[in-house]
Formats: sequence, structure tokens, C-alpha cells
Amino acid sequence: MKSMDILSGMTKRLVEIPDELLVAAQAALGTATMKDTINRALINSVTEAEQELEKALRFASTFDTTSRESAWR
Repeated sequence: MKSMDILSGMTKRLVEIPDELLVAAQAALGTATMKDTINRALINSVTEAEQELEKALRFASTFDTTSRESAWR
């Protein structure tokens, strides 16, 4: 998923964010604004989930399923 694609449609939201957590996230992500911090954190989360799924699919593709094909016939 490309970050520019997912940022094309936006909705304003009112959320409560702990100040300490925002400051820590800004430091960790190297962002200056609350909006940039939240966007970067969300993009990072989606990217990480996509990478984990890809890793799991690559691992699953290594299984030898030829011996099971005849069991289903």
C-alpha cells in the first residue's frame, strides 16, 4: 500500500491522546506535528502488518503439499 494512496481521503476526528505518549512518539518517529506523528504511526503499523503477512505467506509457500493432494481425491 502506498502512503500517498491511503492519505487521499481524510476525515477529521476528535481523539484523546496522552501528551507523554505523543511526545515519545514524536521523538521516536522524528516528527514535529501531531498530525505527522499520527499519520507516520498509522503508516508504520500498516506497513509492518503487510510485511508480517508477506513473511507468513512466503513461509507457507515453502510447505510441501504434494503428499496431501492425493488425500483429497
